[in-house]
Amino acid sequence: MPKATFTVQWVKAVKSPENGQLDYFDQKSPNVGLRISPSGRKTWFVMYRSSGQLRRLTLGTYPALSIHLRRDTLWYQPLHARA
Repeated sequence: MPKATFTVQWVKAVKSPENGQLDYFDQKSPNVGLRISPSGRKTWFVMYRSSGQLRRLTLGTYPALSIHLRRDTLWYQPLHARA
């Protein structure tokens, strides 16, 4: 489970894996991640628990959902902290 400090430059520069998908998790908010596919598609997601099961919620793809917009969403904060 690779971790990274998500910055605009890092998201632009991160390379695609040759096969399979690679998930990176944010150092500042460990429940938020970026999935990178071999085609180069970059997808933002958030991990959360529901009824004891770990689940993944897709937020959108990069660059349609930029790192700035992602940080402004409610999903950037842990879901259990929201009222």
